[in-house]
Amino acid sequence: MRSLLTLLAIAVAATLGPASACEWPSTWIGPSDTAYRALHIGVFYYGAVLHDMADEKGEKPLPAGKDWLSEMAKLPELTPEAMQSELARTKFEMDEAARFYWRNSRFNCAFDYEWHADFTPRLYSSIAQADPPYFSPNGCPAYDGLQEKYDGLCQLCVLYVYDKSSGQLKRVKGGGGFTNGADAAKHLCGWSWWAATSADNVCGSDWLQVHEFGHQVDSLFEQSGHPEFWFNHIALVEGNIARYGEHFDANAFILRRCPEADWLDLKWGELRYFQDKDMDGVPDADNWLTSRGLEVDPDPFSRDADCDGLTDFAELMASDGNRLGHGERLHPMLKPCDPYDPDTDRDGIPDGKDPAPMWPGLAAIPSARSGEQPRSSKVTLVGSPDDLDFGVELSYVPDTWSDSENKNIPGALSISLFWGKAGAPPPERDVKLMLDLQNNGWYMGDDNYRIILSSGTIKSIMRLVASSAVEWPHEDDKAVDPAKVHLEPVSEPAPFAAGVRLTLTKDVFPELVTKPGTMLALNAGVRKAGEPWFYMLADPNSQMAIEMR
Repeated sequence: MRSLLTLLAIAVAATLGPASACEWPSTWIGPSDTAYRALHIGVFYYGAVLHDMADEKGEKPLPAGKDWLSEMAKLPELTPEAMQSELARTKFEMDEAARFYWRNSRFNCAFDYEWHADFTPRLYSSIAQADPPYFSPNGCPAYDGLQEKYDGLCQLCVLYVYDKSSGQLKRVKGGGGFTNGADAAKHLCGWSWWAATSADNVCGSDWLQVHEFGHQVDSLFEQSGHPEFWFNHIALVEGNIARYGEHFDANAFILRRCPEADWLDLKWGELRYFQDKDMDGVPDADNWLTSRGLEVDPDPFSRDADCDGLTDFAELMASDGNRLGHGERLHPMLKPCDPYDPDTDRDGIPDGKDPAPMWPGLAAIPSARSGEQPRSSKVTLVGSPDDLDFGVELSYVPDTWSDSENKNIPGALSISLFWGKAGAPPPERDVKLMLDLQNNGWYMGDDNYRIILSSGTIKSIMRLVASSAVEWPHEDDKAVDPAKVHLEPVSEPAPFAAGVRLTLTKDVFPELVTKPGTMLALNAGVRKAGEPWFYMLADPNSQMAIEMR
């Protein structure tokens, strides 16, 4: 069995959007059927765990002389009511992860969680092996025989540590986790474990379950005699996901491409069957599926329940179905394509005819010199809850050719970003802009940029270096001088309180190409100052591809 360090957030360009050059698949690989693999997963949740195990240097984390378990039990956030509330939130996030796997496996993989909750204050050493830095529950006497009973195991701990600076106990917000894969020879399932995330953490247990259980699923395939898919950790030599990127979409991309037969003959899980009366690929409702909150066909007798020109299956596959990501959330004014709603983005165009059914008004990036403009290049989200009004406007000046000078004259890309409510003082907001200038994937080439603005001022520009010449993709915050990027306030930002316009030019962004028919991919979002999440225009940790016209 292998130990996998999974502290890295793997990033993606999910090339899904209007006129995308790299659409996600809408059909199964191999013949479709109505069978699926149900994985019985044991989840051991501990509401109050104190870290007491020595680190690699043998240093113990708790000073002697106090009953630290009794001290921890006095913390106000460890009342029975507070711990039950934390468990409810974690269960919601884990259910989100289950729906993510159900949708993106093309209804081939269903999770059947069995929860074991323990709110008794306890030492970490009672539920994990002292093997720093992993502290694995694998092999711990507390779990004798469980790896033979389940198809997968997860341990989530609300973890507390001693803070030397304050002399007090404090909660670990959570985040990184670890996984041991399955062992087919002994028929032992895998273990994943992490510190259960707090409500203000940059990611939730949904992200960790998608990521960590991805390693377990990876080992289930490999141990069943099928190709190992490398669900999470990007490696340039692995052609299966090196082209894509940010975590949720990388997993979604691979899940959708697992051959049907590989799911059906795994050595773990129960093979179950669903009905599909209209044969659209979406399971009809039954008690087992609906009791677990998994997506089912809105109308088992119609392939297009809302009569908008898109099949129910196509609408469910139009996004990865995820609202919560790593440092990102879907903007509350947006939702994934909805088979119950004929006009998801409320722009008056049925989803089946809308080139961008999730984004109101967005069709393409219009040329500033074009005589015939597309109907709009704007996404305007106003009247949003929590004062998260946000908007983006795009246009470009095309590359041209000068016959007299026999040279190409590079064009420019204009991106206007808006925030706040009109008529009110401009609020303090951070804005994030992610650009894949050649729409070839977040981990392909060096044309991918992450730009952060704070209240209209460029805070940082990070270029993702992912060329074949590097050993591991990494972000370089020195590659672009923010002072060289043309930035100006928008004089009339209505219906917003404030706005800025960035002009990207080839001398600063050498990979930029501005020609009709060129594709680029982007995502953008806004957050209140000090918040951990940006509220994004597209699926969290993804991008949408847009054509220049």
